[in-house]
Amino acid sequence: MKDGKYTIDSIEDGIVRLLYREDEYDEEYLNVSEFPIDIEEGLIVEVKTKNDRYIIQPLYQETEQRKKQMRGIMEKLKKRK
Repeated sequence: MKDGKYTIDSIEDGIVRLLYREDEYDEEYLNVSEFPIDIEEGLIVEVKTKNDRYIIQPLYQETEQRKKQMRGIMEKLKKRK
């Protein structure tokens, strides 16, 4: 897994699907137990590798900014109808 920012795309049967932010065609899978925090779909996290272990930091502010941006896009689309 590359170090960098990922979006949690889905969580199913204890497996977390992560999309690499720089290229969302690049996906990784981790066990939910790898996360030291409560996670949800849409959360942006930063992953770093150290001594063959993952250090995962939630990026709450960036996640919230992205959600606001997406809500704005949805509102614009609704107004176009």
